[in-house]
Amino acid sequence: KGLNGSTLMWEITPPTIADLLATGYDPEKDYVMHIVDRGEDLSEFGENTFTPTWEEMGQPAISQLDKKHHEAVPKVINSEYQKEYAQHMESYWAAELNEFNDKDKELYAGRLSDSDNEKFLARHAIRTELGANSEFTGDGMTQCRHPNNKHGVVETLTLENNPPPVSEMKNVRSIRLKPIG
Repeated sequence: KGLNGSTLMWEITPPTIADLLATGYDPEKDYVMHIVDRGEDLSEFGENTFTPTWEEMGQPAISQLDKKHHEAVPKVINSEYQKEYAQHMESYWAAELNEFNDKDKELYAGRLSDSDNEKFLARHAIRTELGANSEFTGDGMTQCRHPNNKHGVVETLTLENNPPPVSEMKNVRSIRLKPIG
Protein backbone atom coordinates (compact mmCIF):
# COMPACT_ATOMS: atom_id res chain seq x y z
CA LYS A 1 0.00 0.00 0.00
CA GLY A 2 1.14 3.53 -0.73
CA LEU A 3 1.37 6.19 1.96
CA ASN A 4 -2.12 7.46 1.18
CA GLY A 5 -3.62 3.93 1.19
CA SER A 6 -3.49 3.55 -2.59
CA THR A 7 -2.15 0.39 -4.16
CA LEU A 8 1.42 0.61 -5.38
CA MET A 9 1.79 -0.01 -9.10
CA TRP A 10 5.16 -1.70 -8.82
CA GLU A 11 6.65 -4.42 -6.73
CA ILE A 12 9.70 -3.85 -4.54
CA THR A 13 12.23 -6.19 -6.09
CA PRO A 14 16.02 -6.30 -5.92
CA PRO A 15 16.41 -5.07 -9.55
CA THR A 16 14.02 -2.15 -8.88
CA ILE A 17 15.94 -1.12 -5.79
CA ALA A 18 19.26 -1.51 -7.63
CA ASP A 19 17.95 0.79 -10.39
CA LEU A 20 16.77 3.42 -7.91
CA LEU A 21 20.03 3.31 -5.94
CA ALA A 22 22.32 2.90 -8.96
CA THR A 23 23.93 -0.16 -7.45
CA GLY A 24 24.77 -3.53 -8.84
CA TYR A 25 22.33 -6.43 -8.92
CA ASP A 26 23.31 -10.10 -9.00
CA PRO A 27 20.42 -12.50 -9.72
CA GLU A 28 22.39 -15.29 -8.01
CA LYS A 29 22.26 -13.55 -4.61
CA ASP A 30 19.50 -13.28 -2.02
CA TYR A 31 18.56 -9.75 -0.89
CA VAL A 32 17.14 -8.35 2.34
CA MET A 33 16.11 -4.73 2.87
CA HIS A 34 16.54 -3.35 6.40
CA ILE A 35 14.51 -0.30 7.34
CA VAL A 36 15.97 1.39 10.41
CA ASP A 37 13.83 3.98 12.21
CA ARG A 38 16.36 6.13 14.00
CA GLY A 39 13.46 7.91 15.59
CA GLU A 40 13.88 10.87 17.83
CA ASP A 41 16.77 9.53 19.89
CA LEU A 42 19.61 10.33 17.49
CA SER A 43 22.05 10.47 20.39
CA GLU A 44 21.87 6.67 20.57
CA PHE A 45 23.18 6.51 16.99
CA GLY A 46 25.17 9.72 16.86
CA GLU A 47 24.11 12.83 15.03
CA ASN A 48 26.31 12.13 12.05
CA THR A 49 23.91 11.85 9.14
CA PHE A 50 24.08 14.28 6.25
CA THR A 51 23.14 14.59 2.59
CA PRO A 52 26.29 13.75 0.62
CA THR A 53 27.04 16.51 -1.86
CA TRP A 54 30.40 17.57 -3.26
CA GLU A 55 30.57 20.34 -0.64
CA GLU A 56 29.58 18.09 2.27
CA MET A 57 31.89 15.16 1.43
CA GLY A 58 35.23 16.96 1.78
CA GLN A 59 35.42 17.23 5.56
CA PRO A 60 34.32 13.63 6.29
CA ALA A 61 36.70 12.36 3.60
CA ILE A 62 39.62 14.10 5.28
CA SER A 63 38.59 13.05 8.79
CA GLN A 64 37.88 9.42 7.86
CA LEU A 65 40.60 8.59 5.32
CA ASP A 66 44.26 7.80 5.76
CA LYS A 67 46.43 10.96 5.80
CA LYS A 68 48.18 9.91 2.58
CA HIS A 69 44.95 10.83 0.70
CA HIS A 70 44.31 14.23 2.31
CA GLU A 71 46.13 16.35 -0.28
CA ALA A 72 44.27 14.71 -3.18
CA VAL A 73 40.77 14.92 -1.66
CA PRO A 74 39.98 18.45 -2.97
CA LYS A 75 41.16 17.36 -6.44
CA VAL A 76 38.72 14.44 -6.59
CA ILE A 77 35.60 15.62 -4.77
CA ASN A 78 34.03 17.34 -7.77
CA SER A 79 31.98 16.58 -10.85
CA GLU A 80 34.95 16.96 -13.21
CA TYR A 81 36.99 14.21 -11.57
CA GLN A 82 33.85 12.11 -11.09
CA LYS A 83 33.69 11.60 -14.88
CA GLU A 84 37.32 10.48 -14.92
CA TYR A 85 36.77 8.16 -11.95
CA ALA A 86 33.75 6.58 -13.67
CA GLN A 87 35.94 5.88 -16.72
CA HIS A 88 38.61 4.37 -14.48
CA MET A 89 36.02 2.10 -12.90
CA GLU A 90 34.76 0.93 -16.29
CA SER A 91 38.34 -0.09 -17.15
CA TYR A 92 38.76 -1.60 -13.68
CA TRP A 93 35.71 -3.83 -14.04
CA ALA A 94 36.56 -4.67 -17.66
CA ALA A 95 39.84 -6.08 -16.30
CA GLU A 96 37.68 -8.20 -13.95
CA LEU A 97 39.13 -6.57 -10.85
CA ASN A 98 37.27 -6.46 -7.53
CA GLU A 99 36.89 -2.86 -6.32
CA PHE A 100 37.14 -3.94 -2.67
CA ASN A 101 40.28 -6.06 -3.07
CA ASP A 102 43.45 -4.20 -2.05
CA LYS A 103 45.70 -6.19 -4.40
CA ASP A 104 43.42 -5.45 -7.36
CA LYS A 105 43.30 -1.76 -6.41
CA GLU A 106 47.10 -1.55 -6.25
CA LEU A 107 47.45 -3.48 -9.52
CA TYR A 108 45.15 -1.04 -11.33
CA ALA A 109 46.62 2.10 -9.73
CA GLY A 110 50.16 0.90 -10.52
CA ARG A 111 49.36 1.22 -14.23
CA LEU A 112 48.62 4.94 -13.88
CA SER A 113 50.92 7.95 -13.88
CA ASP A 114 51.96 9.22 -10.43
CA SER A 115 49.44 12.08 -10.54
CA ASP A 116 46.60 9.87 -11.78
CA ASN A 117 47.59 7.18 -9.27
CA GLU A 118 47.34 9.60 -6.33
CA LYS A 119 43.93 10.91 -7.45
CA PHE A 120 42.53 7.47 -8.25
CA LEU A 121 43.61 6.01 -4.89
CA ALA A 122 42.14 8.96 -2.97
CA ARG A 123 38.83 8.84 -4.88
CA HIS A 124 38.68 5.06 -4.60
CA ALA A 125 39.26 5.31 -0.83
CA ILE A 126 36.28 7.67 -0.67
CA ARG A 127 34.28 5.07 -2.61
CA THR A 128 35.23 2.11 -0.48
CA GLU A 129 35.28 3.88 2.91
CA LEU A 130 32.39 6.32 2.55
CA GLY A 131 30.33 4.86 -0.28
CA ALA A 132 30.37 7.46 -3.07
CA ASN A 133 30.38 5.09 -6.03
CA SER A 134 31.32 5.78 -9.64
CA GLU A 135 27.77 6.99 -10.31
CA PHE A 136 27.77 9.47 -7.41
CA THR A 137 26.06 12.68 -8.58
CA GLY A 138 27.23 15.01 -5.81
CA ASP A 139 23.86 16.76 -5.69
CA GLY A 140 22.27 14.67 -2.92
CA MET A 141 20.28 12.46 -5.29
CA THR A 142 21.16 9.02 -6.57
CA GLN A 143 21.64 8.52 -10.26
CA CYS A 144 18.79 6.31 -11.44
CA ARG A 145 19.19 3.58 -14.02
CA HIS A 146 15.45 3.37 -14.66
CA PRO A 147 14.80 4.82 -18.13
CA ASN A 148 11.85 6.98 -17.04
CA ASN A 149 13.58 8.73 -14.12
CA LYS A 150 16.46 11.18 -14.06
CA HIS A 151 17.15 10.66 -10.36
CA GLY A 152 16.57 7.88 -7.86
CA VAL A 153 16.21 8.54 -4.15
CA VAL A 154 17.56 11.27 -1.90
CA GLU A 155 20.87 10.10 -0.48
CA THR A 156 21.93 10.24 3.14
CA LEU A 157 25.24 9.19 4.59
CA THR A 158 25.65 8.16 8.21
CA LEU A 159 29.16 7.90 9.59
CA GLU A 160 29.40 5.48 12.48
CA ASN A 161 32.69 4.17 13.76
CA ASN A 162 31.25 1.23 15.69
CA PRO A 163 27.73 0.57 14.46
CA PRO A 164 25.87 -2.25 16.20
CA PRO A 165 24.92 -5.27 14.10
CA VAL A 166 21.45 -5.05 12.55
CA SER A 167 20.38 -7.90 14.86
CA GLU A 168 21.03 -5.65 17.89
CA MET A 169 19.39 -2.48 16.56
CA LYS A 170 16.01 -1.36 17.83
CA ASN A 171 13.25 -0.26 15.48
CA VAL A 172 14.44 -2.33 12.51
CA ARG A 173 12.17 -3.96 10.02
CA SER A 174 13.79 -6.54 7.75
CA ILE A 175 12.05 -7.53 4.53
CA ARG A 176 13.20 -10.50 2.47
CA LEU A 177 12.90 -9.47 -1.13
CA LYS A 178 11.41 -11.91 -3.58
CA PRO A 179 13.82 -13.48 -6.03
CA ILE A 180 13.18 -12.83 -9.70
CA GLY A 181 12.30 -15.73 -11.97
